Amino acid sequence: MSHKIVYNGNIIELSYSEIEMCLKVILFLILTTQLKPLSSSDVSSSCSNKDRTFILLDTAMSFLSKAKEIVPRCFYDAHQSKKIGTSSSYLDTTKNLISAAKNVLTSRSRDSKFKVVCYFSSLAFYRTGDAKFNFSAFPPRLCTHAIYVFAKMVNNRIESCRPDLDLPGDIDGYKKFNDLKRKNSKLRTLISVGGCPTGSSSFSPMAADPLARSVFAESVLVFIQQHGFDGLDLNWIYSGEDKGKEEYKRNFVILLQTLKEVLKPKGYLLTSSVSPTKYIIDTTYDIPAISKELDFINLLSFHFRKSWQPMTGLNSPLYANEELSEEAKELTVDFVVDYWLKGGAPKQKLVMGMSLMGRTFTLANSTENGVLAPAIGPGNRGRLKADGLLAFFDICENLTKDGWASVWEPDSQTPYAYKGDQWVSYDDQRSLHAKINYLVKKGLAGGLVWSIDVDDFKGTCYGKKYYLLRSISSKLIAG
Repeated sequence: MSHKIVYNGNIIELSYSEIEMCLKVILFLILTTQLKPLSSSDVSSSCSNKDRTFILLDTAMSFLSKAKEIVPRCFYDAHQSKKIGTSSSYLDTTKNLISAAKNVLTSRSRDSKFKVVCYFSSLAFYRTGDAKFNFSAFPPRLCTHAIYVFAKMVNNRIESCRPDLDLPGDIDGYKKFNDLKRKNSKLRTLISVGGCPTGSSSFSPMAADPLARSVFAESVLVFIQQHGFDGLDLNWIYSGEDKGKEEYKRNFVILLQTLKEVLKPKGYLLTSSVSPTKYIIDTTYDIPAISKELDFINLLSFHFRKSWQPMTGLNSPLYANEELSEEAKELTVDFVVDYWLKGGAPKQKLVMGMSLMGRTFTLANSTENGVLAPAIGPGNRGRLKADGLLAFFDICENLTKDGWASVWEPDSQTPYAYKGDQWVSYDDQRSLHAKINYLVKKGLAGGLVWSIDVDDFKGTCYGKKYYLLRSISSKLIAG
C-alpha cells in the first residue's frame, strides 16, 4: 500500500513503511532525549536529504490526521517499548512532536553559509497607490541582512536623510525597520550612508582629515546604538574630485580602519557597497587593504548600461557574447566578479549584486527591437517615477497584462522585453537562478538584492508575494 501526496506541485508516492520508518526515527530520538528538539542531522541520518525529510514529515502529519481507528505499527512499537499513554493520546502527542520537529528543521534550514543582503529604499514609503511600500511589508525571513538606504553626512557626522520618515514621530522608520528582528532573530540590520543627498563625493575631504574621520566614526557608533542597527554600510562608489589619486584610495582604507576600531569592539558590522565599473575600481579601491577591514563587500553588479546611450543594452548580463569588444565584455557580472577576485577580494567576503529593476529605452524604430538596437533615450516612466528604470512590479504587469513580448538572450543569460517603441532589460526567475548557480559555484559569500521594494511585493502578477526575492532566498537560505 502507498500514500500519494502533492509536494511543490509534484505527485509523490510513498509507502507506509517509509512513513513508519521516519516516524520511528522521529519518535525514538525525541523520546529518548526527554523531548529535546530534533536536529536536522539526526533526521538526515535516516532520511536521504532535507527535502525528503520534509516530505515524510508532511506525509506523516497527513496520515496522522486520518488515523482514527487504525494505528500504524510503529506507534505500537514505541508504545510497547516506552509504556506510555494510550494509542489515542499517543496519536495527539505524536502530532505535536512531529510539528515541533518540523519547526526545528525549518529554523535550522535558515542557517545558511550564504548571505541574502536585502537593500531597502526608504523612498518607497513616499510612493502612492499600489507602489507604496510600508515597513510592515518587509519580509524579514527572506533575508539574512537588511540595509536601510540612506543616511547622510553633515559636518562630518552621520544624520538621518529624511527625519520625518526615519525618526520618532508619525512614521518612526528606523524603529520599524529594526523591529523586524523580532520576527527573525537572526536578521542583522545596517544603515547605509553615502547616497543622500550628495553621494560619496562628500566623503573625500572627511577621509583625508584625521580629526574629521574620528568625529565621523564616533557619530556612527552613537547613531547605530541609538537607533538599534547592527552595523554600517558605507556607500563608497564615486571618487569625487580626488579620483585617480593614490591618496584617495589610501584615505578610504584609513577611514575603514578608524571605523573598525570603533565598531568591532562592540560587535557591529562594517560593510561597503562598491562599484562594478572598471575605471572606478582602479581609481578608488585598494582591494586587498579594504577587504581586510570589511566584514563583507557588497558588489553592485548591475546598471551596466545607461538609458542616455544611443542603443539598447543589457542591465545586468551574466556573460558577454564572444563577438563583442573587450570593453563591452567588461560590462558583465562575470567580468566584474573575477576582476574583484583577481584584485584581491576574498571570495568568502564578496556578495554579488542582483537588481530587481530594469533598464529602459525608447526605440528609434519599433521594428528594430533587439539588443544594441538604435535608441533615442529612456523609456516611459513607471510607478517609480524614475527616468530609465522600471520596477519589477511594473515589468511583470507589462508582461502578464499588457502584452509585452519577452525574449531570452542566451549569451548573457538574461531576458529583455519590448512593445512598440518601449524596451526594457531586466532579471526574472530564470536569470536570477543562473546568477545564483554562478555565485554558488564561485564560492562567493552570497547575493544582494537592490532593492526589495521594487519586487512584486504584493503578488499581483504570479500569485506570490516577493516573486523574485523568494526565488533567491529559497536557493541561498533554504536551499
